[in-house]
Amino acid sequence: MTTPKPGSATTFDGDRGGDPADGSNAGAGIAPPGRQFNPSTWLAIALVLALACVPLWTGSSFGLSRYVLAIAYISTAIGLNLAMGYSGEFVLGHPVIMGVAAYALGILGTVFGWPVALAIPTAVLAGVAAGVLIMSPGLRVRGWYYALITMFAVL
Repeated sequence: MTTPKPGSATTFDGDRGGDPADGSNAGAGIAPPGRQFNPSTWLAIALVLALACVPLWTGSSFGLSRYVLAIAYISTAIGLNLAMGYSGEFVLGHPVIMGVAAYALGILGTVFGWPVALAIPTAVLAGVAAGVLIMSPGLRVRGWYYALITMFAVL
């Protein structure tokens, strides 16, 4: 049995084929599996962009309030999917971060009278700052200890 040469098609070094010794670059530039956008990803991106335009066509405040509530639930589900699905960590601190951003948006819009286009990015930055501040001690622990730290943030 022969040992494959480094960079050949039988070894994985991120190159996916081609032998640097003979100058061939077969497969160069191909992304590893899982890093390519498939058609369903592009469809999801187009759907999100189309749904982002819904408030422009909504005439009633009731429909707009239902839409905003649905977006809030969707963003929470996406955040939980990232934390629990991809990293495998049990996180209980998402309501805190979402609540800080919602409270900041409410205060900026009602008390200070900021326009919505300026208040939303500022509220998102407030939520990010709260998340970094509250959840940074959790970077040193794993498993149930991480869940306890995030539960403390809720309290």
